[in-house]
Amino acid sequence: MAHIVHVAKFYPPAVGGIERTVKNMADSARGAGHAVTVVCSAERDGDAGRTTTATGVVVERVATWLTCGSLPISPRLPAALLSAMARADLVHFHEPYPLATLWLAVQPQPRKLVITWHADILGYRLKPVAELLQHRVAGRANAILCASESMLQGSPFLRRHAARTRVVPGEMIDLSPYDEIRGRPERIADTRRQWGGRYILACGRLVPYKGFGVLIDALAGTDMRVVLVGSGGLQGELTAQAHALGVADQICFAGAVDDDTLRNLYCACEFFALPSTGASESFGLVQLEAMAAGRPVINTWLPTSVPEVSLDGVTGLTVPPRDVNALRAAMLQLWTDDRLRERFALAALARVRDQYERSRVRTALLALYDEVIAA
Repeated sequence: MAHIVHVAKFYPPAVGGIERTVKNMADSARGAGHAVTVVCSAERDGDAGRTTTATGVVVERVATWLTCGSLPISPRLPAALLSAMARADLVHFHEPYPLATLWLAVQPQPRKLVITWHADILGYRLKPVAELLQHRVAGRANAILCASESMLQGSPFLRRHAARTRVVPGEMIDLSPYDEIRGRPERIADTRRQWGGRYILACGRLVPYKGFGVLIDALAGTDMRVVLVGSGGLQGELTAQAHALGVADQICFAGAVDDDTLRNLYCACEFFALPSTGASESFGLVQLEAMAAGRPVINTWLPTSVPEVSLDGVTGLTVPPRDVNALRAAMLQLWTDDRLRERFALAALARVRDQYERSRVRTALLALYDEVIAA
């Protein structure tokens, strides 16, 4: 068995789709018998240090000195990377993480290197410098993984490295917890009573590119209700927006919730809304969670994998980003048409079982590891 080292910005319990993807990949390799270490930055003071998860993954969190935007500055990262790479048979690096890119570019090359490309760098003042370093690291990689053909074609960076880039769904989901809830209609009914009746679910960090302001605008003049799960810097602004529009009683800011509560919310909602407005939304793992719950999805036409996960007219509806009228019309269509919701729901569950069920994706990932290590 091999020793695989994942390098990522953060790791759960840090919240985010990339963090959950890294965890799923690490757990998959550990479950197959590989030794797995994750090197990442500590999200909070006091989190730094080495721990071992319940699945046997060793997580080394290096202290964060300060944070510039969303980038953690961790002075101990170079030493941690050098030590981990010296023991690794394969390093799996998760981009974007500019500080780690810098150190991987100047340190000795790992024995084997796989990169998962989660998203291009956007809105970063040092982007030209960061991309020079990314090209250097990517040129040394044995394989680069991206989640969809649209991501490959839509990324100028990936197109330059197309020869070594593979479209491999890195996102995976365990369907069994959702299957259990869907088989208990009394639990679903209880969740709806607890949250005030029928509702649309939205979930994510309260940051600009998630498009929750557009979602609130779309509630105006309707009787639709939204439960919004997540926390972040826009909480006050979004709350004020809802009051100004007169829809404050139509949206529940649920904050952060535990996994069991979130799965209940998925299974009990009428449908899920992902109104993201920018390409920072590279995949939208929350779509898989909604589809695993057997719920339709409304998403947006982004030049990323988002519209390839839930398909327009098949598993839900896709609308232009930032288009309040189009989003409102799609929401009203699903809110009022029971038969359409049911048709999309059945197709959503079938698609997630066929394309993103954990064992299928895990098999493809482990086969890639074996291929790269043996090459």
